[in-house]
Amino acid sequence: MAACPSKNIERFSEMLDFKYSRAPVAVAIESQPSPPRLIPGFYSTQPDTADPRWRLDLLLRNLLEYGTITNTLVVVLLLRGELRSQDD
Repeated sequence: MAACPSKNIERFSEMLDFKYSRAPVAVAIESQPSPPRLIPGFYSTQPDTADPRWRLDLLLRNLLEYGTITNTLVVVLLLRGELRSQDD
């Protein structure tokens, strides 16, 4: 799951001319034992960048719209993503 936002940040940074040095991703998805199912999940990343907040928002919109793994998972569970700036 974490590989999808990581790979897409790399891919979209080239398309959007987004400069960053690293972008660690944290993922939290819980499972419910009875009945077995996944419950709401969350991922967050904080790219190390000097780009303004609106550029992060543009990157997040692209991740949410075109992320292949995240878009597959969103069909079966509530999944929320967040990009935080260094100032957050």
